[in-house]
Parts: sequence; structure tokens; C-alpha cells
Amino acid sequence: MHKLLYKLIILACVFLSSLSKADSDNMFEKKLIHLCPEIKGRLLDGATPLQGVTLERGVAYGELLLDSTVTDDEGYFFFAASEYESRKPVNPLTETRVVRYLSASLNDQIIKIFYSPISTTSPIEKVTHSFSNLVCDVNAPLKTFNVKHGENNSITQELYTICDLELLEFKGEY
Repeated sequence: MHKLLYKLIILACVFLSSLSKADSDNMFEKKLIHLCPEIKGRLLDGATPLQGVTLERGVAYGELLLDSTVTDDEGYFFFAASEYESRKPVNPLTETRVVRYLSASLNDQIIKIFYSPISTTSPIEKVTHSFSNLVCDVNAPLKTFNVKHGENNSITQELYTICDLELLEFKGEY
């Protein structure tokens, strides 16, 4: 009886130590943290392109990361994707909310282009595709769109924008 108990204890120790080693190895693997997709778009005043307008992108994930760009002669603008690799373990209870916003300074006014408080650090295909070809009229009202993501699109959150986003579900004006 003692020999059997002794063998079970040794087997359990070997098994548990191999599990803890695998977890500690995985714990320090680099993980890609996706904060914001690439953004390409055009800023308009009705049908007129707005040139030389400064746009600011803010991404809040623990701290606020800011960058800016200026529209070209045809009103086009571009922001590279915002992501980084981290070895820090992600705490899903506190570190999945990423707030993204885009605003423009126009005639001493701040125009909200979009605001997106979506709780994920994984890319959402429809958002990524929508942000790759934004057409934004500064005269348009702020609209609300539903963004579905997660396993089986089980999570629905809202995105607010003056741009038309054909791939997302339009909910109404804000």
C-alpha cells in the first residue's frame, strides 16, 4: 500500500512539474497586442476635399498613445497600424479594453471622426476593412454602429463615427 501511494505521489510530482514548466515557458512567449488597425481615409466638407487638416489618433491601453497626420491636397490621410509584441502576461479582466479615437482640428474646432471603446486586443476583420477606406464628411452627424466580435460574434459593442461604415450594422444617429 505504501509503495503504491509513494509511486502515485512521484507520478503526480513529475506530471505537475512538467505542466508548470510548460506554463512558465508559454508565459514569457511574445504575444502580439493589436491596438488599432491601419487607417486610410478621406476627409470632406460635403463633396470638397479638406486639405492640410491635422488629424489626431489616440489609442488608450493602459496609457494614452497619440500620433497625428495631415490630409493631402485631395483630403486623404493615413495612420499605420498600432500594435506591439509583449512578453507580459495579458490579464483578460483588466487589459482588453482599448479605446481608439480620431479627431480633426478644423477652424479652431475639434471634429470627432470616430470613437471606438472596443474590448479586444485582437483584430476585428470588419473594422479593419472599414478603416482601410474611410470617407468622412465633417457635416455628417455622429452615427452609432454595432461591432460584433468574439467567439461566434457573441460580443456586441458600439462604435461612433461621422463616416459611413457599410460592413458594420448601422444602429442610428448618436
